[in-house]
Amino acid sequence: MLDIPLINPIHTTRDRIVQLQASCRSEVAWDMQRLTPLDSASIRFLVDTSVIPCILFHVKRVNPVGGKRKLFIVAMLALGMIQMTRGNGAAGAAEASDQWFRDAVWYQIFPERFCNGDPTNDPTPESCLGTWPDYVPEGWSVIPWTSDWYARQPWEIRTGEDFYHTAQLRRYGGDLQGIIQRLDYLQDLGINAIYLNPIFDSPSLHKYGARYFHHVDRHFGPDPDGDARIIASEDPADPGTWQWTSADKLFLQLIDEVHQRKMRIIIDGVFNHVGIPFWALDRARKEGPESRFADWFQITRWDDPETNEDEFDYEGWFGIKDLPVFRKPRGGMPEPVKLHIQAVLSRWMDPDQDGNPADGVDGWRLDVAEHRPLVFWRQFRKWVKKNQPRRLPHRRSVVGGLFPA
Repeated sequence: MLDIPLINPIHTTRDRIVQLQASCRSEVAWDMQRLTPLDSASIRFLVDTSVIPCILFHVKRVNPVGGKRKLFIVAMLALGMIQMTRGNGAAGAAEASDQWFRDAVWYQIFPERFCNGDPTNDPTPESCLGTWPDYVPEGWSVIPWTSDWYARQPWEIRTGEDFYHTAQLRRYGGDLQGIIQRLDYLQDLGINAIYLNPIFDSPSLHKYGARYFHHVDRHFGPDPDGDARIIASEDPADPGTWQWTSADKLFLQLIDEVHQRKMRIIIDGVFNHVGIPFWALDRARKEGPESRFADWFQITRWDDPETNEDEFDYEGWFGIKDLPVFRKPRGGMPEPVKLHIQAVLSRWMDPDQDGNPADGVDGWRLDVAEHRPLVFWRQFRKWVKKNQPRRLPHRRSVVGGLFPA
């Protein structure tokens, strides 16, 4: 058994956990009672590591029918967060004790809205196309950094749409230079581990719908136009043609700056779905059913060239067409997609390919991990370990996130 603290602590406005009433399952309920505002609690629980080798927890508060408040702790898939040796608790605990993430103090960064360190690379109206709602209102501009969140800009008002519609069209210009400028501040806070929301090239503000996995978003770096030219000169299907853009190089500088401060950094791996302009989907659309990329996606209908309409259609994550999903064969992912993802992992985990991963990211947060079979994530973990030679002390973590239904 392993005694793990849930270090959150959970801040609530009126409630506090008082008693655990269920054993460790996929969901365990905790009774709650009203206490003073902003009270907090630190939770500990036991996990049988012979059954569940590693586990992390996601907290979700709900109000069930009947009005009784519950707090549900949903187990998250965490491949490698705690590397236990099954059947050998002492050896497993010893191995787990030297993992950096056991003592990590995390800071999550949503790059587009963290800090605008370089206004010259700010998003443009054209950079917002290719994602919902796929239009740019007249007069659109980057939102002033210190403006009131609920204060609407003139161009937002003129759309006639409500706040929640135009909020998706907003861009604030956050970038990697802004993160670098704030590293000393984060270190002074006591932070020693950073988790970045998606940074890969994408027209969306959140970047969960990628255009490329092997490039950092062009507007996170110092030369968006130059980066676009570099990307256009490559064949995304051939890693041998991949180059390093200015945004890529700045991200490698960020990794180095983080490591110099004895901090760690993990990034979001969104490998269940992509964005509408993802390069392989675009090729499948243009080349038709005979395309070698046709089997990458769950395409439900092909365009009929005899009509004026574009009938091309595919499955999206939860029906959201902005997020086309990869097919889900028996192995959890089409084989060509696996090869592409392996190349992406190698690129970001050991950028100079010298066998020493110290210049790469320290781990991955895997988006909506439950939407891919475990067989794929077991393979994924092997690919991560392949980029982490045992002779080197630089440990990697992989943590999967569940999307609450």
